[in-house]
Amino acid sequence: MAPPEAWLTRVSLFLPGRLGLTSPKSFSDVVHRRYYEQAACLYRLLDKVMRAAERSPLARRFVVIVHGDHGSKIHAPLPLTDALDDLSRHDLVQNYATLFAVRAPAIAPGYDSEQRAVQELVATLVENDFLSLASAGESSGEAFVYVSATADPLSYGARKVPISDFEAADPPARP
Repeated sequence: MAPPEAWLTRVSLFLPGRLGLTSPKSFSDVVHRRYYEQAACLYRLLDKVMRAAERSPLARRFVVIVHGDHGSKIHAPLPLTDALDDLSRHDLVQNYATLFAVRAPAIAPGYDSEQRAVQELVATLVENDFLSLASAGESSGEAFVYVSATADPLSYGARKVPISDFEAADPPARP
């Protein structure tokens, strides 16, 4: 796992000489290796979060949406409007492909490599009313939260606490 400071910044993409790289191949190799190290780190962390969430009594109903805030930016040089004619579809994918993952009760697990705009993906989710499916189910009529029994956010040792306990004068006893 590469520390964040090892990841190339956008400035570094325009200054490969600063990295001691003398050929386009060595520059590309470093950029790709560091990108994949960061992606692998992210996937490991997401796996931990999802495994912890799956242990929740409400696991069958929860919704998680993960979206990378921008593309990978691993093609050098970055695409500029005056050079778009020189860029291939592969070059554009290397710059703009981003993580978009959804976990919801109405969505079957799987992987889709289709290239679509994020706006289109979100619109599809809304059109298919995926949130109402997540809230469907039996309700006891009692508002509650699950309070963790440990300081580790990835460890699920929680107990159900009615919201009314938080409104009481004295806080509920710790487990």
